[in-house]
Amino acid sequence: MQILKKDVLKEMEEKSRENLDRGIDIAVSILKHEFPFITGWDYKNDPETYRSTIYLVLMADMNLASEFYNSPIRNVYKHAEAKVSYPFSPLEISTELNEEEKYELFKVMQDSLKEIYDEIPSELRHEFESYGSEKKEPKELYIEGFIFEKPKENINESEEETTTNYVPIIEEIIEPFKNEDAVCEINVWYDEEDDMYSVYLVLGTEELNDKFYYVDGIRTYRNKLARKIETEIKSYLPIDNLYVGSYGKPNCGWSPLNENWFKVPSSDYNSLEKIINLEMKEKYSWWKDIKINTLNYIELYGDVQIEAELTVDEEWGANQWREFYRISEFPGNKGWEDDGYELVRFGDIIDSTYAEVIRDNLREILRYALNIEAYNMSFRNVYLIFE
Repeated sequence: MQILKKDVLKEMEEKSRENLDRGIDIAVSILKHEFPFITGWDYKNDPETYRSTIYLVLMADMNLASEFYNSPIRNVYKHAEAKVSYPFSPLEISTELNEEEKYELFKVMQDSLKEIYDEIPSELRHEFESYGSEKKEPKELYIEGFIFEKPKENINESEEETTTNYVPIIEEIIEPFKNEDAVCEINVWYDEEDDMYSVYLVLGTEELNDKFYYVDGIRTYRNKLARKIETEIKSYLPIDNLYVGSYGKPNCGWSPLNENWFKVPSSDYNSLEKIINLEMKEKYSWWKDIKINTLNYIELYGDVQIEAELTVDEEWGANQWREFYRISEFPGNKGWEDDGYELVRFGDIIDSTYAEVIRDNLREILRYALNIEAYNMSFRNVYLIFE
Protein backbone atom coordinates (compact mmCIF):
# COMPACT_ATOMS: atom_id res chain seq x y z
CA MET A 1 0.00 0.00 0.00
CA GLN A 2 2.87 2.36 0.88
CA ILE A 3 4.51 1.74 -2.53
CA LEU A 4 1.20 2.39 -4.31
CA LYS A 5 0.85 5.69 -2.43
CA LYS A 6 4.30 6.78 -3.55
CA ASP A 7 3.50 5.88 -7.17
CA VAL A 8 0.28 7.91 -7.08
CA LEU A 9 2.03 10.92 -5.51
CA LYS A 10 4.81 10.71 -8.08
CA GLU A 11 2.29 10.59 -10.93
CA MET A 12 0.42 13.60 -9.49
CA GLU A 13 3.69 15.50 -9.16
CA GLU A 14 4.64 14.72 -12.77
CA LYS A 15 1.22 15.84 -14.01
CA SER A 16 1.50 19.02 -11.96
CA ARG A 17 4.96 19.72 -13.39
CA GLU A 18 3.64 19.13 -16.93
CA ASN A 19 0.95 21.75 -16.31
CA LEU A 20 3.49 24.24 -14.99
CA ASP A 21 5.77 23.65 -17.99
CA ARG A 22 2.74 24.11 -20.24
CA GLY A 23 2.12 27.48 -18.60
CA ILE A 24 5.60 28.66 -19.58
CA ASP A 25 5.09 27.17 -23.07
CA ILE A 26 1.99 29.32 -23.47
CA ALA A 27 3.71 32.46 -22.16
CA VAL A 28 6.70 32.05 -24.46
CA SER A 29 4.45 31.28 -27.43
CA ILE A 30 2.59 34.55 -26.85
CA LEU A 31 5.91 36.37 -26.47
CA LYS A 32 6.92 35.00 -29.90
CA HIS A 33 4.17 37.07 -31.53
CA GLU A 34 5.96 40.19 -30.29
CA PHE A 35 9.50 38.85 -30.79
CA PRO A 36 9.27 36.37 -33.69
CA PHE A 37 12.94 35.32 -33.54
CA ILE A 38 12.33 33.33 -30.31
CA THR A 39 12.19 29.59 -31.05
CA GLY A 40 11.97 27.93 -27.63
CA TRP A 41 12.96 27.97 -23.98
CA ASP A 42 14.58 25.93 -21.20
CA TYR A 43 15.12 26.23 -17.47
CA LYS A 44 18.47 27.72 -16.45
CA ASN A 45 18.27 25.57 -13.31
CA ASP A 46 15.61 23.71 -11.30
CA PRO A 47 12.50 25.95 -11.08
CA GLU A 48 12.29 25.27 -7.34
CA THR A 49 15.80 26.58 -6.68
CA TYR A 50 14.61 30.08 -5.84
CA ARG A 51 11.51 31.06 -3.88
CA SER A 52 10.08 33.77 -6.13
CA THR A 53 12.06 33.64 -9.39
CA ILE A 54 12.55 31.16 -12.23
CA TYR A 55 15.51 31.69 -14.53
CA LEU A 56 14.97 30.85 -18.20
CA VAL A 57 17.17 30.61 -21.25
CA LEU A 58 15.47 31.48 -24.54
CA MET A 59 16.40 29.81 -27.82
CA ALA A 60 16.49 32.15 -30.80
CA ASP A 61 17.13 32.42 -34.54
CA MET A 62 19.94 34.84 -35.39
CA ASN A 63 18.76 35.56 -38.92
CA LEU A 64 15.27 36.48 -37.70
CA ALA A 65 16.73 38.62 -34.90
CA SER A 66 18.77 40.47 -37.52
CA GLU A 67 15.58 41.20 -39.47
CA PHE A 68 13.65 42.19 -36.32
CA TYR A 69 16.22 44.71 -35.08
CA ASN A 70 17.13 45.76 -38.64
CA SER A 71 20.80 45.19 -37.84
CA PRO A 72 23.35 42.90 -39.54
CA ILE A 73 24.96 39.97 -37.74
CA ARG A 74 28.41 40.76 -36.36
CA ASN A 75 31.23 38.88 -38.09
CA VAL A 76 32.30 37.21 -34.87
CA TYR A 77 28.90 35.47 -34.54
CA LYS A 78 28.44 34.32 -38.15
CA HIS A 79 30.06 30.92 -37.83
CA ALA A 80 28.89 29.25 -34.61
CA GLU A 81 26.19 28.96 -31.98
CA ALA A 82 26.13 31.95 -29.63
CA LYS A 83 25.31 32.10 -25.90
CA VAL A 84 24.71 35.72 -24.98
CA SER A 85 23.02 37.99 -22.43
CA TYR A 86 20.82 40.08 -24.70
CA PRO A 87 18.65 39.25 -27.74
CA PHE A 88 20.61 41.72 -29.87
CA SER A 89 24.15 40.82 -28.65
CA PRO A 90 25.11 39.04 -31.92
CA LEU A 91 24.10 42.10 -33.97
CA GLU A 92 25.92 45.28 -34.95
CA ILE A 93 23.42 47.35 -32.95
CA SER A 94 24.96 46.02 -29.72
CA THR A 95 28.24 47.83 -30.51
CA GLU A 96 26.37 51.13 -30.77
CA LEU A 97 24.64 50.96 -27.36
CA ASN A 98 26.03 51.61 -23.89
CA GLU A 99 25.21 49.22 -21.03
CA GLU A 100 22.26 51.27 -19.79
CA GLU A 101 20.72 51.43 -23.28
CA LYS A 102 21.23 47.67 -23.73
CA TYR A 103 19.43 46.90 -20.49
CA GLU A 104 16.53 49.24 -21.29
CA LEU A 105 16.05 47.58 -24.69
CA PHE A 106 16.20 44.12 -23.12
CA LYS A 107 13.78 45.21 -20.37
CA VAL A 108 11.05 45.69 -22.98
CA MET A 109 11.07 41.93 -23.59
CA GLN A 110 11.44 41.10 -19.88
CA ASP A 111 8.47 43.29 -18.87
CA SER A 112 6.35 41.86 -21.67
CA LEU A 113 7.02 38.28 -20.49
CA LYS A 114 6.08 39.24 -16.91
CA GLU A 115 2.79 40.76 -18.01
CA ILE A 116 1.95 37.69 -20.09
CA TYR A 117 2.80 35.21 -17.32
CA ASP A 118 0.75 37.15 -14.76
CA GLU A 119 -2.33 36.54 -16.95
CA ILE A 120 -1.79 32.77 -17.27
CA PRO A 121 -4.35 30.70 -15.27
CA SER A 122 -3.19 29.98 -11.72
CA GLU A 123 -3.17 26.20 -12.16
CA LEU A 124 -0.58 26.59 -14.97
CA ARG A 125 1.76 28.94 -13.10
CA HIS A 126 4.66 28.47 -10.73
CA GLU A 127 3.59 30.38 -7.62
CA PHE A 128 4.83 31.27 -4.15
CA GLU A 129 3.24 32.59 -0.96
CA SER A 130 3.97 36.21 -0.07
CA TYR A 131 5.50 36.82 3.35
CA GLY A 132 2.83 37.46 6.00
CA SER A 133 0.04 36.43 3.62
CA GLU A 134 -1.52 33.26 2.35
CA LYS A 135 -2.07 34.86 -1.04
CA LYS A 136 -0.14 33.19 -3.83
CA GLU A 137 1.73 35.23 -6.38
CA PRO A 138 3.18 34.09 -9.73
CA LYS A 139 6.92 33.59 -9.72
CA GLU A 140 8.84 35.98 -11.93
CA LEU A 141 10.17 34.47 -15.15
CA TYR A 142 13.58 36.07 -15.56
CA ILE A 143 15.38 35.74 -18.89
CA GLU A 144 18.92 34.78 -17.88
CA GLY A 145 20.26 34.59 -21.44
CA PHE A 146 19.81 33.54 -25.06
CA ILE A 147 21.15 30.70 -27.15
CA PHE A 148 21.28 31.51 -30.85
CA GLU A 149 21.76 28.70 -33.31
CA LYS A 150 24.43 29.15 -35.96
CA PRO A 151 23.02 31.54 -38.59
CA LYS A 152 22.07 30.11 -41.96
CA GLU A 153 24.28 31.03 -44.89
CA ASN A 154 22.91 33.22 -47.62
CA ILE A 155 22.89 31.06 -50.77
CA ASN A 156 24.32 33.96 -52.76
CA GLU A 157 27.15 34.27 -50.28
CA SER A 158 28.00 30.56 -49.91
CA GLU A 159 30.67 30.60 -52.61
CA GLU A 160 32.26 33.68 -51.08
CA GLU A 161 32.10 32.07 -47.64
CA THR A 162 34.36 29.20 -48.68
CA THR A 163 37.17 31.67 -49.29
CA THR A 164 36.59 33.83 -46.21
CA ASN A 165 39.68 35.30 -44.61
CA TYR A 166 39.01 35.16 -40.88
CA VAL A 167 41.70 37.66 -39.87
CA PRO A 168 39.28 40.59 -39.25
CA ILE A 169 37.01 38.29 -37.19
CA ILE A 170 39.93 36.93 -35.16
CA GLU A 171 41.07 40.50 -34.48
CA GLU A 172 37.62 41.31 -33.13
CA ILE A 173 37.53 38.17 -30.96
CA ILE A 174 40.92 38.81 -29.35
CA GLU A 175 40.43 42.54 -28.77
CA PRO A 176 39.56 42.08 -25.02
CA PHE A 177 42.82 40.17 -24.44
CA LYS A 178 44.81 43.31 -25.24
CA ASN A 179 43.84 44.51 -21.75
CA GLU A 180 45.57 41.58 -20.04
CA ASP A 181 48.67 42.28 -17.94
CA ALA A 182 51.94 42.71 -19.88
CA VAL A 183 50.24 42.38 -23.29
CA CYS A 184 51.65 45.11 -25.50
CA GLU A 185 49.83 44.08 -28.68
CA ILE A 186 48.49 41.05 -30.50
CA ASN A 187 49.34 40.45 -34.14
CA VAL A 188 47.28 38.30 -36.50
CA TRP A 189 47.99 37.15 -40.03
CA TYR A 190 47.07 34.45 -42.50
CA ASP A 191 49.65 32.60 -44.61
CA GLU A 192 48.04 31.47 -47.87
CA GLU A 193 50.96 29.25 -48.80
CA ASP A 194 50.74 27.23 -45.57
CA ASP A 195 46.98 27.81 -45.06
CA MET A 196 47.71 28.80 -41.47
CA TYR A 197 46.37 31.52 -39.17
CA SER A 198 48.98 32.86 -36.75
CA VAL A 199 48.27 34.88 -33.62
CA TYR A 200 51.22 36.33 -31.72
CA LEU A 201 51.09 37.85 -28.25
CA VAL A 202 53.71 40.58 -27.90
CA LEU A 203 54.59 40.70 -24.20
CA GLY A 204 56.62 43.35 -22.38
CA THR A 205 59.60 41.87 -20.52
CA GLU A 206 59.68 44.66 -17.93
CA GLU A 207 55.96 44.29 -17.30
CA LEU A 208 56.30 40.51 -16.88
CA ASN A 209 59.20 40.92 -14.45
CA ASP A 210 57.13 43.37 -12.42
CA LYS A 211 54.27 40.86 -12.24
CA PHE A 212 56.25 37.66 -11.56
CA TYR A 213 59.29 36.87 -9.43
CA TYR A 214 60.16 33.59 -11.17
CA VAL A 215 60.60 32.45 -14.76
CA ASP A 216 58.15 29.58 -14.19
CA GLY A 217 55.42 32.11 -13.35
CA ILE A 218 56.06 34.00 -16.59
CA ARG A 219 56.05 30.79 -18.62
CA THR A 220 52.80 29.54 -17.05
CA TYR A 221 51.08 32.91 -17.51
CA ARG A 222 52.18 33.15 -21.15
CA ASN A 223 51.07 29.60 -21.99
CA LYS A 224 47.70 29.85 -20.25
CA LEU A 225 46.96 33.17 -21.94
CA ALA A 226 47.81 31.69 -25.35
CA ARG A 227 45.52 28.71 -24.69
CA LYS A 228 42.68 30.99 -23.58
CA ILE A 229 42.97 32.93 -26.83
CA GLU A 230 43.07 29.75 -28.91
CA THR A 231 40.00 28.35 -27.11
CA GLU A 232 38.12 31.63 -27.52
CA ILE A 233 38.82 31.79 -31.27
CA LYS A 234 37.84 28.16 -31.86
CA SER A 235 34.60 28.64 -29.92
CA TYR A 236 33.53 31.13 -32.60
CA LEU A 237 35.21 29.88 -35.78
CA PRO A 238 35.38 26.43 -37.43
CA ILE A 239 39.17 26.43 -37.89
CA ASP A 240 41.90 24.01 -36.85
CA ASN A 241 44.70 25.64 -38.88
CA LEU A 242 45.52 28.03 -36.05
CA TYR A 243 48.72 28.72 -34.12
CA VAL A 244 48.89 30.99 -31.09
CA GLY A 245 52.37 31.91 -29.93
CA SER A 246 54.20 34.75 -28.23
CA TYR A 247 57.39 36.75 -28.24
CA GLY A 248 58.69 39.59 -26.13
CA LYS A 249 60.14 43.07 -26.41
CA PRO A 250 61.91 45.14 -23.73
CA ASN A 251 58.73 46.91 -22.63
CA CYS A 252 55.40 47.95 -24.12
CA GLY A 253 56.66 51.45 -24.85
CA TRP A 254 59.65 50.25 -26.89
CA SER A 255 59.50 50.61 -30.67
CA PRO A 256 62.25 49.79 -33.19
CA LEU A 257 62.91 51.91 -36.27
CA ASN A 258 61.80 49.05 -38.49
CA GLU A 259 59.57 46.26 -37.21
CA ASN A 260 58.76 44.53 -40.48
CA TRP A 261 58.97 40.76 -40.16
CA PHE A 262 60.14 38.73 -43.12
CA LYS A 263 58.84 35.17 -43.37
CA VAL A 264 61.28 32.66 -44.78
CA PRO A 265 59.33 30.70 -47.47
CA SER A 266 58.35 27.23 -46.31
CA SER A 267 59.82 25.85 -49.53
CA ASP A 268 63.26 26.57 -47.99
CA TYR A 269 62.56 24.64 -44.79
CA ASN A 270 63.34 21.17 -46.14
CA SER A 271 66.87 22.02 -47.27
CA LEU A 272 67.49 24.10 -44.14
CA GLU A 273 66.36 21.22 -41.91
CA LYS A 274 68.80 18.88 -43.66
CA ILE A 275 71.70 21.29 -43.14
CA ILE A 276 70.83 21.91 -39.47
CA ASN A 277 70.41 18.20 -38.73
CA LEU A 278 73.67 17.30 -40.48
CA GLU A 279 75.67 19.93 -38.59
CA MET A 280 74.06 19.49 -35.17
CA LYS A 281 74.16 15.68 -35.17
CA GLU A 282 77.90 15.86 -35.62
CA LYS A 283 78.23 18.14 -32.61
CA TYR A 284 75.59 16.68 -30.26
CA SER A 285 74.76 13.00 -29.78
CA TRP A 286 71.37 13.88 -28.29
CA TRP A 287 70.21 15.81 -31.40
CA LYS A 288 68.03 13.65 -33.68
CA ASP A 289 65.83 15.76 -35.97
CA ILE A 290 64.30 19.21 -36.30
CA LYS A 291 61.05 20.02 -38.09
CA ILE A 292 60.56 23.74 -38.76
CA ASN A 293 57.02 25.11 -38.72
CA THR A 294 57.79 28.79 -39.29
CA LEU A 295 60.89 30.98 -39.44
CA ASN A 296 60.60 34.78 -39.36
CA TYR A 297 63.10 37.58 -38.81
CA ILE A 298 63.58 41.35 -38.69
CA GLU A 299 66.63 42.14 -40.78
CA LEU A 300 67.42 45.48 -39.13
CA TYR A 301 67.75 44.01 -35.63
CA GLY A 302 68.57 40.41 -36.46
CA ASP A 303 65.59 39.18 -34.42
CA VAL A 304 64.73 35.59 -35.36
CA GLN A 305 61.56 33.70 -34.43
CA ILE A 306 61.71 29.99 -34.97
CA GLU A 307 58.84 27.59 -34.29
CA ALA A 308 59.83 23.98 -34.53
CA GLU A 309 59.59 20.46 -33.16
CA LEU A 310 62.98 19.11 -32.08
CA THR A 311 63.40 15.37 -31.56
CA VAL A 312 66.07 14.58 -28.98
CA ASP A 313 67.40 11.55 -27.09
CA GLU A 314 65.01 10.68 -24.27
CA GLU A 315 67.74 9.74 -21.77
CA TRP A 316 69.53 13.05 -22.36
CA GLY A 317 66.22 14.90 -21.95
CA ALA A 318 65.48 13.11 -18.67
CA ASN A 319 68.92 13.98 -17.28
CA GLN A 320 68.52 17.62 -18.27
CA TRP A 321 65.09 17.69 -16.69
CA ARG A 322 66.39 16.35 -13.38
CA GLU A 323 69.05 19.06 -13.26
CA PHE A 324 66.39 21.77 -13.49
CA TYR A 325 63.41 20.20 -11.71
CA ARG A 326 64.76 17.85 -9.07
CA ILE A 327 61.42 17.44 -7.28
CA SER A 328 59.34 16.90 -10.43
CA GLU A 329 58.99 13.67 -12.35
CA PHE A 330 60.24 13.79 -15.94
CA PRO A 331 57.04 14.21 -18.03
CA GLY A 332 58.42 12.94 -21.35
CA ASN A 333 56.09 13.49 -24.30
CA LYS A 334 53.00 13.97 -22.14
CA GLY A 335 54.22 17.46 -21.28
CA TRP A 336 53.70 19.78 -18.36
CA GLU A 337 50.68 18.68 -16.32
CA ASP A 338 49.98 22.13 -14.87
CA ASP A 339 50.06 23.59 -18.37
CA GLY A 340 47.43 21.29 -19.81
CA TYR A 341 50.05 18.76 -20.99
CA GLU A 342 51.81 21.20 -23.27
CA LEU A 343 55.00 19.74 -24.72
CA VAL A 344 58.27 20.58 -22.99
CA ARG A 345 60.15 23.39 -24.72
CA PHE A 346 63.85 23.36 -25.51
CA GLY A 347 64.36 26.42 -23.33
CA ASP A 348 62.83 24.60 -20.34
CA ILE A 349 65.75 22.19 -19.91
CA ILE A 350 68.90 24.11 -20.93
CA ASP A 351 70.56 26.93 -19.05
CA SER A 352 71.51 30.29 -20.56
CA THR A 353 75.14 29.27 -21.19
CA TYR A 354 74.19 26.10 -23.05
CA ALA A 355 71.46 27.98 -24.94
CA GLU A 356 73.98 30.56 -26.17
CA VAL A 357 76.28 27.82 -27.48
CA ILE A 358 73.38 26.31 -29.45
CA ARG A 359 72.46 29.77 -30.75
CA ASP A 360 76.00 30.28 -31.99
CA ASN A 361 75.80 27.01 -33.91
CA LEU A 362 72.47 27.96 -35.48
CA ARG A 363 73.61 31.53 -36.24
CA GLU A 364 76.46 30.15 -38.27
CA ILE A 365 74.13 27.84 -40.20
CA LEU A 366 71.58 30.60 -40.91
CA ARG A 367 74.38 32.91 -42.01
CA TYR A 368 75.74 30.66 -44.75
CA ALA A 369 72.49 28.86 -45.62
CA LEU A 370 70.11 31.84 -45.84
CA ASN A 371 72.37 34.88 -45.45
CA ILE A 372 70.56 35.79 -42.22
CA GLU A 373 72.36 37.50 -39.32
CA ALA A 374 70.58 36.10 -36.27
CA TYR A 375 71.61 38.26 -33.31
CA ASN A 376 68.56 37.51 -31.16
CA MET A 377 67.03 34.04 -31.13
CA SER A 378 64.60 32.42 -28.70
CA PHE A 379 63.86 28.74 -28.06
CA ARG A 380 60.48 29.45 -26.42
CA ASN A 381 58.62 28.00 -29.40
CA VAL A 382 60.87 25.02 -30.00
CA TYR A 383 59.00 22.02 -28.60
CA LEU A 384 60.73 18.76 -27.72
CA ILE A 385 59.86 15.21 -28.73
CA PHE A 386 61.71 12.52 -26.79
CA GLU A 387 62.73 9.27 -28.49
